[in-house]
Amino acid sequence: MKNILLILLLLMLTGGLELYAQNQEMAVEGSLQDSSAQPLAGATVILLQAADSVLKSFTLSDAKGDFRLPKAVPGKYILQITYVGYQDYSQPVELNSLRPALDMGTITLAQQSELLDEVLVKAAHIPIRMNNDTIEYNSAAYDTRPHAVVEDLLRKLPGVEVERDGTIRAQGERVQHVYVDGKEFFGDNPQMATQNLPADAVEKVQVYDKQSDMAEFTGIKDGQEEKTINLSLKEDKKNGHFGNGYAGYGTEDRYEGKALLNRFSRKMQLSTIGMLNNTNDPGFSLDDYINFMGGLQNMMSGGGGRVVLNSDELGLPLAAGAGNDGFMRIGAAGLNLNYDFSKRTQLSSSYFYNQIDKDISREISQQNLLGNAQFNSAENSDQDSKSSGHRLNLELEHKIDSFQSITLRSNLSYNDGQLNSRFGSETFNTEGLLENTGRRDYQSDGNTFDLKSSVNYRRRFRRKGRGLFGNFAFNFRDVDRMARLQAQNKFGLDTPKYFADSLRQSQEQFTQPVEYAVGLSYIEPIGGRKYLEFKYNRRHYSNESIKNFYDLSNGDTQEFNPVLSNHYQMTYRYDAGGLNFRLNRKKYNMTAGVALQRTFLNGQVFSEDRRIEQDFTYVLPSMAWNYNFNASRRLDFRYTTSIQEPSIEQLQPVVDNSNPLIIYQGNAELRPEYIHRVDLGLFSFDAFSSISVMTRLEGVYTQNSITTGRSIDSLFRQVLQPINVDDALRLSAYGSFSAPIKPLKSRFNLDANLIYNRSFLLINGVEDTNRRFQSSIDLSLENNNTKVLSVLGGAVLTRTRTRYAIDDRLNEVFLNQRYYLEASLNLGEKWSIESDINYTRFSNEAFGSSNRRLWIWNAALSRNFLDNRAQLSLMVRDILNQNLGIDRNSELNYLRETRVQSLARYATLRFTFALSGLGSRNGIGKAQVRRRTN
Repeated sequence: MKNILLILLLLMLTGGLELYAQNQEMAVEGSLQDSSAQPLAGATVILLQAADSVLKSFTLSDAKGDFRLPKAVPGKYILQITYVGYQDYSQPVELNSLRPALDMGTITLAQQSELLDEVLVKAAHIPIRMNNDTIEYNSAAYDTRPHAVVEDLLRKLPGVEVERDGTIRAQGERVQHVYVDGKEFFGDNPQMATQNLPADAVEKVQVYDKQSDMAEFTGIKDGQEEKTINLSLKEDKKNGHFGNGYAGYGTEDRYEGKALLNRFSRKMQLSTIGMLNNTNDPGFSLDDYINFMGGLQNMMSGGGGRVVLNSDELGLPLAAGAGNDGFMRIGAAGLNLNYDFSKRTQLSSSYFYNQIDKDISREISQQNLLGNAQFNSAENSDQDSKSSGHRLNLELEHKIDSFQSITLRSNLSYNDGQLNSRFGSETFNTEGLLENTGRRDYQSDGNTFDLKSSVNYRRRFRRKGRGLFGNFAFNFRDVDRMARLQAQNKFGLDTPKYFADSLRQSQEQFTQPVEYAVGLSYIEPIGGRKYLEFKYNRRHYSNESIKNFYDLSNGDTQEFNPVLSNHYQMTYRYDAGGLNFRLNRKKYNMTAGVALQRTFLNGQVFSEDRRIEQDFTYVLPSMAWNYNFNASRRLDFRYTTSIQEPSIEQLQPVVDNSNPLIIYQGNAELRPEYIHRVDLGLFSFDAFSSISVMTRLEGVYTQNSITTGRSIDSLFRQVLQPINVDDALRLSAYGSFSAPIKPLKSRFNLDANLIYNRSFLLINGVEDTNRRFQSSIDLSLENNNTKVLSVLGGAVLTRTRTRYAIDDRLNEVFLNQRYYLEASLNLGEKWSIESDINYTRFSNEAFGSSNRRLWIWNAALSRNFLDNRAQLSLMVRDILNQNLGIDRNSELNYLRETRVQSLARYATLRFTFALSGLGSRNGIGKAQVRRRTN
């Protein structure tokens, strides 16, 4: 890890030295005016390399119209100048070492005043414009293949990166929002727009730092910024219809289909999307599916001994394109509508429906800590699940007048799911002898209704900076679940202590959490760009849970089990008042504050006639400070404190025997966690060289951290219970460096991550300290800015080391390696070839088995026709037929390897079609470019 950090430091220094050296080079300078000799301030002036149109330097003209472009070296360039309302100016220039600066003299820009006949403009496109803190990319300057989506376009933009999982980074920071013409697209999920909208519909890509709602409304920065992309559509797309879709069928009875259709006008954005496949392509992001499934994750699984239904058991894909997690059949449809009733009133809405059927077979090998010794366990399970969900989102914003606005939001969802699970386990003692076995059949059927709504009111006053903000939120959820459990366990095999037990149960669970929250905030300017903010928040959360367990005897005769059944009610309430001080300066802004929070936790166990009453008072300090060295280099510091209350499952003092070998029992005496978080980040992006550097340090210290205590008896049966421990600590360091290698027309990327976790575990009353170190590095080289060949290759190395305080013989180290290569080749305008290969190697130190190696190779051959509006592709997935889902992780007192049977080799023939409408009769047309001139 020291070597990794040293490499990262050297790369950062190299980038800094390069930037320093560039500052010492030659310059181009001049002055701008209009036809009446008036200076033009704020014009965008850029210098492009003549050979490849790569941006070399840019600037804005000052108040006198003067400009100076530094960081130039001898060579041939194109000087381009743009200014709103004036014709673009373009002039070839050549620099040599005989003069330190090239003076262009006074340049007069001509106004755009007359509309000429329609002409097709083939002149060079200006790739980048700077507008204050916004970087604007002209999509026409970046070639994409036919049927490319926005994600493909973003990969070509300097300073923008798209990771393998679809995550977008701009200037080193993760993009949190992607808007389409300033509006949400199918909710606030970036990948919905980038992975579905066609690239040829976008005219401009605008990258900027979005301020918080409060800061945007008052104009007073509060240090809360999120990297945001806005996709500005072409004029014909803003008032027409366009879309794309594909359908395919292949071997092993594999099928796939997906379609997106958009109808936009000046007042309306209407989009529909639908998909159907059995190729494990979820189509949407994880966030969408979490929302699809609503609250079903709070239901009982019967697999892990806790009242949690995890995403695997619902058939929920955990990542986009997750082809190694069982076998899924997926269907989904959605509708997105944005409508402007007037300049003051706008509606944003969307509806989703999805259905997932999932079959998964899983094998688990696990090493467990027991005092100063180890024991091993093996599990296997087969699960069949079905789930469906409806989700409706509505947002209505109304500007009452120039000083007031109100926003109404509502989210409504209904979900249901069924699960059939067959589970088997074996436990081996410290000497490797079989100690117990278990078999379990579990069926579950449940549904969830979820309502979330809020009202936000904002008002500013005539005095700049003064503002009043209020919000009210109400959430309601109703969860019903029915389940049946049948289990048989054997203990002391091949010994005189042998015995067996069996269990047949029927289970019911009803949960109704209700929550409301009120918040008020008032900001008062106190002069000198300083402000005071007074805040008050109240939150009230109540949850009633009823669990009825019935033992089944002969036939289906039910007998109520009062020991396992429970009727529980919990109320959590807090009131918090605080004061913040804000200081705004040109280069930096700072917010420091403190809040006093009074927390009440009340519960009642009706089945035991027992009450639980706790109250706590917390002081919650906070501070945020950021310094902007320039438009593309920033330092951020943030310190926050927060309270995390226990969940109702953790508080219920009742036994859950869904897995008789691993029994879970809540703890009514749990205290809330008190969390301190410190975050320090440096972001730097140089638009001249396209070098980006990002470093981030984070520390999280948790008082009264909630962890799980374990009791393991002589038959290796486990009882789990949540407990509070002190001083849990997590430290992480992240570094990213990206720079072009111009001779190769490629880009080098390095990402390094270091995580340290210190936690505590309690096993049979003995406390142990667990320290886990994880370091990873991702090195890649990519060349995707050519029309002919695009290549991406790299390696990811992850090393995990676990240390225990009691006995160092239990310490573990394992290394996972992954090497990848992706390439696409365009054979003229019609044919293209794509291929990617991944090689993964898992070390054998931890499990004592042979190294596991996986080769996953995919390839596709495509042919474009019908003026590139249609495409036919032959695709083969997992050519070597080796796909197997493998995951290794280390947590607290165990080390686990999970193996999942996964979708292997198959081939499909896919037909893709793009539709664009410009008002022509058949819906297909060709855009014309108009230009104004004198």
